[in-house]
Amino acid sequence: MKLYFCNVVLKLDPETAEFTEYLLPTKDSGPFSLALDSENNIWYSGTISGKIGVIDVQTSEIREFIPNEPLEGPEAMIFDSENNLWIAEHTGSAITKFNPLLETFEKISVPDTEALPFGMVFDKYQNLWFAQHVVDTIGVYDLTNKEFLEIDIPTPGSFTQFVTIDDDENIWFVEQQANKLSKIEISEIPNLSIQADDEKLPTFDIKYVYLVAPVFTIGIVAASLFFVKSVQDKRRLDEKIV
Repeated sequence: MKLYFCNVVLKLDPETAEFTEYLLPTKDSGPFSLALDSENNIWYSGTISGKIGVIDVQTSEIREFIPNEPLEGPEAMIFDSENNLWIAEHTGSAITKFNPLLETFEKISVPDTEALPFGMVFDKYQNLWFAQHVVDTIGVYDLTNKEFLEIDIPTPGSFTQFVTIDDDENIWFVEQQANKLSKIEISEIPNLSIQADDEKLPTFDIKYVYLVAPVFTIGIVAASLFFVKSVQDKRRLDEKIV
């Protein structure tokens, strides 16, 4: 648990209901996001200070890291399969890779400079999916080929901040301003559309794209699933890209 304006990270012991307080070394750092590494240490992003830090849960030692220039609005964080920490630079229009062993930063600018990258998740191919907040696309970064892909969200003004993945490798996200819950299906046998009962879900002909993964070329299909306001605002996307 982080306390943004108090410059503190808290640990709750569920058995005793007691909190341990970790006061961060940089004043007004603005702790935003937490991530757990393979040794159960807690990493945090300082969205005001432009730093990241790690709390050693055994010794309570806190170390902080910053590149030559401060990170620009570091917010969401996630570890990859090789224990590198990925940081969404929200106002820096970048996703940044931090190697904890070498203590090095690698900043990777996203294609859309207005995107405000935010929540992130990895699929089974170690492709990094990330929300883009103020643009109607989900970004994908292929770590193997170092290439970007953007998946169109069918709804204008979706305002997507967070993404997650389920056991079937579907990518889920909330379209906050559109009151929709949506998913992206990744299939090894590509599909061109998702069919749905009109009384329950809108039907979309979806833009079709390929993402080259380490093992397969996979199809990606995006659709909005749950309409809170009305199904009358459903849309058809007639463009197909093969």
